[in-house]
This record gives sequence, structure tokens and C-alpha cells, in this order.
Amino acid sequence: MDADKADAAALKRAIAEGNAISEGMALTRDLGNLPGNVCTPTYLANQAKALAKTHKELDVEVLDEKAMKALGMGALLAVSAGSVEPAKLIASATTAARQKTSRTFWSARASPLTPAA
Repeated sequence: MDADKADAAALKRAIAEGNAISEGMALTRDLGNLPGNVCTPTYLANQAKALAKTHKELDVEVLDEKAMKALGMGALLAVSAGSVEPAKLIASATTAARQKTSRTFWSARASPLTPAA
């Protein structure tokens, strides 16, 4: 009887994980399909903040150009200098149920820069 309960719990976790992966892939696809004049760095930053509000295990920090300049991020700022839209750097960290934290930084073009361990 205990094996059935353990199997049911494992199945429930697997379904939840599969749903989370599917939803993340769909969001990524939808954002990637938006035109550049809609999916701006500010738009992406707002989407990341909204996602963090609905998922308490997700922490999001958005750096603006002033903060990036203070940190010496001249290369990223140089790339965005030709744009009317201000640069943003989105740092996200997740804490899974196993208490393991992973961190990813996203550039203004929504590309992962460096996954940090």
C-alpha cells in the first residue's frame, strides 16, 4: 500500500514538472515570436517581474543602464547604445524544492549570457 502512495506522489510531481516545462516553453516561444518593436527590453523586464509575482520560487532583479554603468558593463551598454529603447539586464534565480539555487542572466535581446552555478 505504501508503494502505491509513493508511486502516486512521484507521478504527481512528474506531472507538475512536465506542466511547468511545457508552460515555460510556450512562454519562451510566444516571446520569441513577438516583433522587436513589441518585445523590447522593458517589455521583457516587465514580463519577468510579472512571472516572479506568480511564482514565489523565482526571484527577478532588473538592472537599468545606470546600474549597469556602475558595474562596468560597458560592452553590453555599447551594444544597446544604437537603440532608442534603454538596455535592461534581467537576473533571475530559482530555488527548487530541493533548496538548490540556479541563476541566469538575460541580456536586452533575451539571450542567456551566463548560467551561474
